[in-house]
Amino acid sequence: MKQYLLQQPEYRMRLTDLERNLRTSMPTVARGLQRARTRLRTFLRMFPKMFKVEGGIVIAVNAPAPPPEPPPPPRPETREERNARLDALLAASREREERARATRAETQRARLEALRGVYGERAR
Repeated sequence: MKQYLLQQPEYRMRLTDLERNLRTSMPTVARGLQRARTRLRTFLRMFPKMFKVEGGIVIAVNAPAPPPEPPPPPRPETREERNARLDALLAASREREERARATRAETQRARLEALRGVYGERAR
């Protein structure tokens, strides 16, 4: 019953609406209350840490705070912004490739010089 009440706005509902919904959507609970010869209002008073009845309104006590509103969706980017973003990505990628190519060439030159230092220059 508390789960049903937590789905309601501000976790509140009129007692008469709750009784009607109890009979239609939760008949086993309604039959259990009849067998126990208990009215809904009395049943709710048995659980003061879960429910509170004020002026015919049932309120879920200690209910979690309502979830915050989701942030607004991001603004769609314009064609110019998209082109600028992709151009920047392409330039960064090309710069990384150039640095990697220069590093490989420098490493290869250093290896070749190390070999020439050990074996000397070979005549062709």
